[in-house]
Amino acid sequence: MTLRKSNAPVNNILGYLRETHVIFLILSLLFGTLFVFIVPPFQVPDETTHFLRIYSLSKGKLYYNTLDTSGSVQIDMPQGILKVFHAVNHLPFNPGNKISFKKDLWPMFFASENKTEPFLLKDVTAVKYYHFLGYLLPAIVVKISELCHLPHYLILIAARCANLALYSTVIYYAVKIVPFGKWIFACLTLLPMSLFLGASLSYDAYSIALSFLVVALFLHWALEGTVVDSAFLKKYCFISFLLSTIKPAYAFLIGLYLIIPARSARSNKDYFLYFFTGIVILFVSEMAWVTQVWKIPGHLDGINSHGQLMWIVSHPISFIAVLIKSIFRGHLIKEFVGVLGWLDTQLSLPVYITSLTILLLATVFSGGSRMSLMQNLILVMVGMAITGVILSLIHISEPTRPLYISYAVFCLK
Repeated sequence: MTLRKSNAPVNNILGYLRETHVIFLILSLLFGTLFVFIVPPFQVPDETTHFLRIYSLSKGKLYYNTLDTSGSVQIDMPQGILKVFHAVNHLPFNPGNKISFKKDLWPMFFASENKTEPFLLKDVTAVKYYHFLGYLLPAIVVKISELCHLPHYLILIAARCANLALYSTVIYYAVKIVPFGKWIFACLTLLPMSLFLGASLSYDAYSIALSFLVVALFLHWALEGTVVDSAFLKKYCFISFLLSTIKPAYAFLIGLYLIIPARSARSNKDYFLYFFTGIVILFVSEMAWVTQVWKIPGHLDGINSHGQLMWIVSHPISFIAVLIKSIFRGHLIKEFVGVLGWLDTQLSLPVYITSLTILLLATVFSGGSRMSLMQNLILVMVGMAITGVILSLIHISEPTRPLYISYAVFCLK
């Protein structure tokens, strides 16, 4: 009996470490930390412009003002940051170019230069609409790091670590509360592309993590006997607000409310009243932000959004074919698993095969969902709507060409 008592704490710890959400957290922090330190600064898509938003927010600016219609921004940046930027600026879209940490980055690793100089960055339109909350945590870390006079290279590392901590913590909770498919959640968010973004300065770390949390919460509410009452309404309204702070296409996740059984509310009237209350909060919050940044001038060079939109409207059947062709193109599947750098550095074939195999096994052995046919149908419809909208927005933001959709498939997660 004494032996069993002495082993109880050890058994409890081992049992805890076998939990899916704990395994996810360990692997996310482990491999995410490797990404933080191994990937050179500003070598994640648009990471330079994301840091510009983070740094502006650390100075108290919720958004920046562009100089002209080209979407250029000029901001006073520390010389230490600029030295890091110039040291790696030859790497994007040139995967053959290499950099030596010892020779090129180590000399500035502990350097701290407080002087600032104007920094002109062109074409930042791509991130100007993103909500400031997605940058708040790394901005706070940047501010504290500057107050502590940390070297600027370490400030970049600290900001990445903040995003990784947010990404890992939020998804840890999502995996913990989701009533089924825990390994599916864990495997999707541990894919190389997911972690690559989660361990960067990208807004996608915030966006991906929150989207998984929202899905997990709705599934939890639907299957765990949640009562739709005033206490639930407060949580639901808060989630509706959070949805307004991530990419607009994810607003369709609000539709997952409908997988919650109507009998959970006192009446059908209350059930749908709560549903539309969330939609109103989502819409008002979204518009409140968009109206602030919409007036900021800027456009993407070579992009004919109006031409793309008109082509979609006038050729709906052809565009559906474009969507289908894009989803099943091998390159987009590779981007879904992981194409690193500025989407120019492919992984080895065994990595893609292994990742997809593990994801397939997680799906097969995840167990029953305990959901009705109608609930599963709503899940599928919401997923298809988000996928279609995201691909459509990407297509509109590309040069006019009715062929297929490329780039940025990582946001499909």
